[in-house]
Amino acid sequence: MKFRHFASFALLLMSLAACHKGHDSSEDRALTDSLLHQTADILFTDPRKADSLYANMQRQVTDSSAYYRLALYRATAAQRLGDTLALGEAGDRVLRWAAANDSDLAGQVWNHRAVGEILYGRPDSAYACLTKAFDYMNCSRKTKSLLPVCINLADMAQKKGDIPKSAYYYHYTLLLADSLNVPNIHGAVYAGLAQTYLELGNFREVRRFLDLAEHYIDQEPIQTRLFYYMTRGNCMYYEHRYEEARRSFDVSYELASGFNDDLLLLQVESNLTEVCLAENRLAEARTYADRALGRLKKMAFVDPGIRFYMESLNEDLKMAEHPAMLETPAIEPANEAIKFCPPRYISLHYRRLAEHFANHGRWEKAYRYGRLAESYADSVRNRQMVSSVIEMEQRYERDTTYLSQRFLIANYQKKATQQRFTIVVGLLSVAVIALVFLFAFLWWQRRAETRFKQQREVVAHLRMGIVRNRLSPHYISNVLGTLVPKIRQYPELADTTDLLIDVLRGNLMASAQECVTLEDEIALVQDYVQLHEYTHNPSPTVVWKIDESIDRSRPVPSMCLEIPVENALKHAFPQPSAGDTIEISIGEEDGALLISVTDNGCGCGAAGVKRTGRDTGSGLRMLGAIIALMNEKNRQPASFELVNAAGGQSGTTVRFRFPKGYSLEAQLPPPVLSEKGRLAKRLYT
Repeated sequence: MKFRHFASFALLLMSLAACHKGHDSSEDRALTDSLLHQTADILFTDPRKADSLYANMQRQVTDSSAYYRLALYRATAAQRLGDTLALGEAGDRVLRWAAANDSDLAGQVWNHRAVGEILYGRPDSAYACLTKAFDYMNCSRKTKSLLPVCINLADMAQKKGDIPKSAYYYHYTLLLADSLNVPNIHGAVYAGLAQTYLELGNFREVRRFLDLAEHYIDQEPIQTRLFYYMTRGNCMYYEHRYEEARRSFDVSYELASGFNDDLLLLQVESNLTEVCLAENRLAEARTYADRALGRLKKMAFVDPGIRFYMESLNEDLKMAEHPAMLETPAIEPANEAIKFCPPRYISLHYRRLAEHFANHGRWEKAYRYGRLAESYADSVRNRQMVSSVIEMEQRYERDTTYLSQRFLIANYQKKATQQRFTIVVGLLSVAVIALVFLFAFLWWQRRAETRFKQQREVVAHLRMGIVRNRLSPHYISNVLGTLVPKIRQYPELADTTDLLIDVLRGNLMASAQECVTLEDEIALVQDYVQLHEYTHNPSPTVVWKIDESIDRSRPVPSMCLEIPVENALKHAFPQPSAGDTIEISIGEEDGALLISVTDNGCGCGAAGVKRTGRDTGSGLRMLGAIIALMNEKNRQPASFELVNAAGGQSGTTVRFRFPKGYSLEAQLPPPVLSEKGRLAKRLYT
């Protein structure tokens, strides 16, 4: 219970796994840091297993820093297994490499050595090792590594009786942890501050820091939890709350049982001995005392302060068990014990002796030991120390202001660097993305232009095929062969010849143009229908339904009317009759141009209709290709469909729909009309 040595032992070793977490970028270092963090507990509870894990990782890594760090932890595990020389020999090898390559790792070596020095009762040497560890880690600028070293310095200062400096280092650690956003060390720091104020006898502050530590204790390593419950039990003991103290010591005893460490168990068993002695439960006290003494005898080396405390506690217990031993000279602390044992614990020993002698009326010895007890717990000395603690806390406040400013500036500089880097990376990313989009756009544009050119070639080819199929020399010779004799006999038929010429030239020009005006297309179809009436008897009746409000100057794909009308005249009526009808409808709907050609013939693809070799369907394919070509240049596509009549009706309908604002690529020639409303001959010359 009274052993502050436990705190240094536990906190020093606890720090080993926290020194280097998350700072290195290489994969080997990251894996090594993760392993060391995960094995923080088993380094104490099962050092042999920890060494096996370290050795396996050491065989895998290629990074020198990771390799030497694992070597250092293997040496610490070997020391835990009883090899007293392992840490010194391995530490020398690691230090030779780390001093030139990794100052943070060099600091870890000195931190590990401090563990060994404190275990072997050399506090001055341990403090010197920690000072070197602090200097190396401070040079490495890996500030997180300073946290455990500061805790260790606080612990050593307390061990040497320098309570103000101990408080300062704990507060400094707390500042670093808050500035670096490292919450997982708060539990150890608050427990350490509780122990500091316990040394001063300020139990109110002890309880305050214990309550603060309680918020973090469940997430802390096992050794920190053990230290916490030991300190809480000590506080309850000094406040004479023995039952609460015993419950805290029971928890610490359960935690310590997981360690293969006689020193830890000895300390917990001595605490239980003390509280049972205070409750006059002498049988239980003797059980715990015998266990602790048995462990003391097995240990090759024991801190003189611990040895004095355990032997004096055993003597006090014997006096309580056997009052006749009051005549036996009381055990006195040796010089080495005084150096290592806190004054409060020596005071406690003398106070117990004073109470024993007073209970049996031996007032002279009771007075003597009472004075000795008071000399080690002198109130003036305590007031001076409290004043020093207050002064140190004021210095801490000044230093924290400076340190906060330093961290603030460092954070601003770091953020500025990160922002500059982010801006540069962002600009480069934007430039790369812009280039990618530019190249993609140029590629898409070139591809679209190529596809458009190919489609135009297809349309032109189809147009020429239509002209060759529809206006073949054979057809022309038949027509002319029919008309020429009539022209000779009937001069009034001269207009028919002109009409034929208009149709021939119109078709030839339409096959070479992508678009014409609606007026020109209507005029061409009217000429064609009139010519068909002259040469075919009977000829289907053509009914025109044209909305008078239509703007006839708007462009339309060339032959969009002529081809459906021609198809109807050629194919819809295999057996002409007087009731044959073709209806041509042109109107508007919501600004869209609607064109339809409907016949009451046999229907598209009707059975029994004789087809010639020239009936290739190229006209309709050409119209489809023209519409597809133009749709690529427009957001709202035009539609083109060919359907047979439904509901048992006969006939076929060809429909076009051109949305408002539909654009046709080609430039239109101005419409030039004759007096009869037909296209003038010069339009095609």
